[in-house]
Amino acid sequence: MTTPSAPLTDLPVGISMIDGLGSLPAVAVAHPSATALIYLHGAHVAEWCPTGQLPVLWMSALSRYSTADPLRGGIPLCFPWFGKNATDATLPNHGWARLAEWTLISAESGADAAELTFELTEQSVGVPDGTAPMRLLYVVTVGAELTADLQVINTADRDLTFEEAFHTYVTVGEITATTIGGFENLPYLDRAATPEATGVSAQRVLFGGEHLERIYPMPALIDVDDAAQSRVITVVAPASAQSVIWNPGSVKAADIADFGDDEFTSMVCVEAANVLDGAITLAPGASNHMTTTLAVR
Repeated sequence: MTTPSAPLTDLPVGISMIDGLGSLPAVAVAHPSATALIYLHGAHVAEWCPTGQLPVLWMSALSRYSTADPLRGGIPLCFPWFGKNATDATLPNHGWARLAEWTLISAESGADAAELTFELTEQSVGVPDGTAPMRLLYVVTVGAELTADLQVINTADRDLTFEEAFHTYVTVGEITATTIGGFENLPYLDRAATPEATGVSAQRVLFGGEHLERIYPMPALIDVDDAAQSRVITVVAPASAQSVIWNPGSVKAADIADFGDDEFTSMVCVEAANVLDGAITLAPGASNHMTTTLAVR
């Protein structure tokens, strides 16, 4: 069993522990290149704003800031499964990592960026689904670019199989004026269709106010053209098998308790994922990294 690391108490200038919304403990970063806010609850990156730019991450005004609930928006960590648990519907949607209290074990501030490392072990979380023991290290680098790196280390004497995703919510000025590139001529699984269907994108992804949920192979570069705010947000995730693009549209948004009826117009999820046939299996002692990097131009 992995012994959890001690919480970090000596923080560099520009990095501080604060009480966030709902009195949840959070790490505030004020670096010359960017500001950010990361909650220990779920190691949840709730804010990132490069200097001189508009905020990049979206949070719902109805998000529940409670230890019993996941936060709605930002970058939720989906682990060790994506969506509903395949064998036990009573377990939390998207896994238990985004409901766990992570530990900040390292914080550094350099000339170009600040780097924070959070840890979660089977001892600190209890692994409610019986998954093999593991250690998770989550490194968030805050600068002109935002990089999130999740490392999973199998500390058990048996194989560990899991799904994982950065469920990133990007803020946009108007969803119907937003297009996403990188998926041209790529196949997708349409999870908004009943039953699920497959298709191929002949052009950039467009939004018309309806529920859109597609799983694509991960391209080399994703670009979100946020035309209403005159900017392009790029996403690069080389260690991910898939990308999930999601916007609930008006009908589904009205059915989500912690999501405002009209909030779908100001966000889109651009996710990096290893799910379904992209799930990861680690041998005992092995480790895996999944990384996503966001930038604005």
